Amino acid sequence: MNSRFPSSLVLALLSLLSLPSFATTSRPVFEKAAEELIALIEKNDAATRSSADQWQTLQKHIRGAAAIAQSEQGFARSLEEIWTAWSGQGLRLLADTQAPYYAYKTEPNEFREAGVLFAQRGARWYVKQSTGLAPQKLHRGDAVMEEQFHPFKSLKQGSQNLRIQSQALKTAQSLSFHVRKTTLPQWALEATQKASTLIPWQGKNVCVEKGWVWLSPEVEAVLQSKITFAEKQCQALLIDLRDLSGPGTEKSLPAPLRKLPVAVLVNHETREGSVDLALQLKQTRNAEIFGEPTGSRQSPSAILPLREMNGILLLYPQNSGSLLPDQMVDDQWMFAEGFDGVKEKALQHLQSKLGST
Repeated sequence: MNSRFPSSLVLALLSLLSLPSFATTSRPVFEKAAEELIALIEKNDAATRSSADQWQTLQKHIRGAAAIAQSEQGFARSLEEIWTAWSGQGLRLLADTQAPYYAYKTEPNEFREAGVLFAQRGARWYVKQSTGLAPQKLHRGDAVMEEQFHPFKSLKQGSQNLRIQSQALKTAQSLSFHVRKTTLPQWALEATQKASTLIPWQGKNVCVEKGWVWLSPEVEAVLQSKITFAEKQCQALLIDLRDLSGPGTEKSLPAPLRKLPVAVLVNHETREGSVDLALQLKQTRNAEIFGEPTGSRQSPSAILPLREMNGILLLYPQNSGSLLPDQMVDDQWMFAEGFDGVKEKALQHLQSKLGST
């Protein structure tokens, strides 16, 4: 890896990624978290000693990120951008506002879900994706109008109203959600089972499948069975592996039943077993891959608690690699006002393939 830190680029990224939030986390908490993070890395990564000069530079950037951070997700994303220049172990920081946190925790935990995944943009929380478990139709970019909102801790079991502002109508309305306690792996399995959609195009059908958040062996088995079903019933297949991490299964994909166009969506949160699944789809079905470079293909070598910010630090083996898409498309859902540019690009590709057959 390149050992030079592009300081101007890093500072620009930090300014963009550490935006205000309705979370109550204060800046001193991030500064304490940075010191805790530095101590953990020094204890667990030998490269901090063998590459001491580079490590000193990296520490300055970690402290700089903490000094301007105002949200957990912004701080975590800033660190990942900084970390691309490090020659030691890979890093991922997860706060308790991020769904995968609830799968990696080692102690028993409960996951509160309302059929929606939220993410931050500036001072508000927005709908990132709505699953088949949601009680009503929501769209990417719909805004949560509640102050002091936490995507999991603010959800109380049972019926709950949230004020949501639709991107289409530009008006806020109170929507009722059914909130239940479960585990993230169980929720991910149920959401993946219900995720199938069919897009008709000129008398032909595009099957669309998605894996949700956590790729357990059970979730990958569901995806594999859906791939086989699509090869029987559809003329093209789109598989969304964005924001999907987890071990997956060692079981290989079955041989394709017949040849059909396949597109796979990935982003920087496509990690571990889902990267291997994308590679298998490319190798066995000549899938075209759309989106952003993925995260690590390997599972974390260490999972360490970050007590100062209710998070965890994941360390990955050095040079664990990532998958580069065939067609690079930024997954900028937060700036797209509900438009999914990665998915639209992949659908255009599949439609062109169908049009030529």
